[in-house]
Amino acid sequence: MPNWPGFKREICISNSNDKILEKQLQLIEINLGSYYNKYNKTIYKNNKRWQSNKWQEMCSENLFHVSYWNVESNELVCFCSIMPCEESIVEGEMSNIIYLYEIHVAPEWRNQKFGKSILNALKEKLCPKAHLSGIELTVFSSNERAINFYRNNGFTLSYDSPSDKRRRTRTGIRIIRPTYYIMCYVLR
Repeated sequence: MPNWPGFKREICISNSNDKILEKQLQLIEINLGSYYNKYNKTIYKNNKRWQSNKWQEMCSENLFHVSYWNVESNELVCFCSIMPCEESIVEGEMSNIIYLYEIHVAPEWRNQKFGKSILNALKEKLCPKAHLSGIELTVFSSNERAINFYRNNGFTLSYDSPSDKRRRTRTGIRIIRPTYYIMCYVLR
């Protein structure tokens, strides 16, 4: 993962540091709270608040959280949460990959290439050194900004991603999007 002057990097596993995870959850709420409020029951299939469901997910065994903090203000600038796992990112093949659970940049730090640097470190350093075949992630289908970010960084829809449905109406064709897409980056 990148090292940036003026920023402190912290790595924790699962729930080894609740204070860090609490700050990360706050950033998720800032960035994606409206999506989770809308899709909570669809994604988690229960009546708990999305924050409780997300916290449980963030405490999953073998989930690594890499956080970057501004040294001067001690504010969370960005973080990613990743888990090594076995998935099929190429149809018919099981591979060891990184599943990217989260990547978030605080609004005031956006457009400074933090997210891109994290993705590049995963693609160019971590995956090759760990002999991983690629990266997979889930993105809300209505989050155009994130979809474009991933596409601009070499990700494509996975072969097994939910897809848009076309429905005929009396006034034309209506596109119905799934709740999320699965995107992947395959190392060549």
